[in-house]
Amino acid sequence: MALRDFTAFNSSGWAIGKVKTGKNNTVVTLDTESLQIQPPAITTVEDLNLLETDLKFTFFKLGDDKKSISFKEWLTAFDTAVVELLYKNKETVWGDGADSMSKEVIEDQYKNSVTSKGKIKIYLNRDKNTKIIKLPVVDKNNKVLDIKEVSCDTDVLSIVRCRYIRIGSTDISPQWEMISLNVKEEKTPETLACIIHDEDSDSDDDFEMITED
Repeated sequence: MALRDFTAFNSSGWAIGKVKTGKNNTVVTLDTESLQIQPPAITTVEDLNLLETDLKFTFFKLGDDKKSISFKEWLTAFDTAVVELLYKNKETVWGDGADSMSKEVIEDQYKNSVTSKGKIKIYLNRDKNTKIIKLPVVDKNNKVLDIKEVSCDTDVLSIVRCRYIRIGSTDISPQWEMISLNVKEEKTPETLACIIHDEDSDSDDDFEMITED
């Protein structure tokens, strides 16, 4: 089950997983006991076309409500825990270059999960072979919907995970990945009862009850 309560942070048992060094960067997986996360509602900041083959990631805006603030604090604690893990395992991660990676250097190169403008960069789940976006869009009952585009400024619910930490020559960044998407339904406004007084009538009892849809 995905984590939904962000009032406390606990990284006990977390560890560095596989380390894969490529030509331009190193990819470090985290053993977080298969942690999946359901953030509070996040908002698209651009049209999201799920058929766009070149779309690798997009930014989502986090809210300012109590739950969103708690989630931001949780992400800050997550970033701190990752920096600590990288530092404790720097010989495994950086090999011969470990001596130059002090904790201060790691902190300086690390890109926080939440930007200064309150956005989070999220990659979209893709098929490993075809690279086609494989992101189920579901309703509140988890029924898959045939939706290929989500417009800008849409509130969505989602399940995300940190698939790995990417380490470049001068920067370190967590790679958040979305694995399911729920388009949040707008609440139907309540029907309001109104009373209209007919000023042309001499009777004080001449009122008409109507409803406003």
